[in-house]
Amino acid sequence: MALILGVTNKSVFYIGDTPVKVVSTEGYEKIVVEVEGKQFTITDKERLEIYPDVLVSSGKPTGKAENFLPRLVIDAPKEIVILRQELYERQDR
Repeated sequence: MALILGVTNKSVFYIGDTPVKVVSTEGYEKIVVEVEGKQFTITDKERLEIYPDVLVSSGKPTGKAENFLPRLVIDAPKEIVILRQELYERQDR
């Protein structure tokens, strides 16, 4: 099952210890993310591998328009840890 994250401009989440920064969003149609200095344009048309074994696409919104956040649909093996920034910062390191 895929992990779905609502994102905004400048959001950050982590794949393992690697930060993924949301550079920009244009609704769900186009989300640009940056991973290790490389930018990827994410759409709902295809899944892109942004990190080894991690495929990402955008997802159409559900619910009312005023509650809409662009969504990333992330497919990754269960062994790969994916965390939002605020959760990552709470981890004991």
